[in-house]
Amino acid sequence: MNNDINMRVFEALGSGSLHFTDQLSDDSGFSDLFNNKKDLITYKSKDEIPELMSFYLKRPDLCQQISQTGHHKAKLHHTYENRAQEIITIVKKYLKKKSYIQKDEKLYISFVYLLLLPY
Repeated sequence: MNNDINMRVFEALGSGSLHFTDQLSDDSGFSDLFNNKKDLITYKSKDEIPELMSFYLKRPDLCQQISQTGHHKAKLHHTYENRAQEIITIVKKYLKKKSYIQKDEKLYISFVYLLLLPY
């Protein structure tokens, strides 16, 4: 409950799990990435967790639907490859503004891409 998005969300959804996580504030950007009760389940306080667990344990079809939707969204939009492409796009845009760096554009883009490759 730190009011920030952490890797656990992406890892859980990427594995196909039904993920329960704390509800973040609107300014965190979380609601731009995922939808409560569609991609995952959020709670406002720890006291809500037992009730939510009980509700969803009685509805396995709903659990499967939500976990599949979250998994699909994570695999489609939130992989390391997606992030690398976003960084490359940003770097390219920056390099176009800085004409004196353009000759080394391929070198910079390759470097950024290599940094993000899984080992």
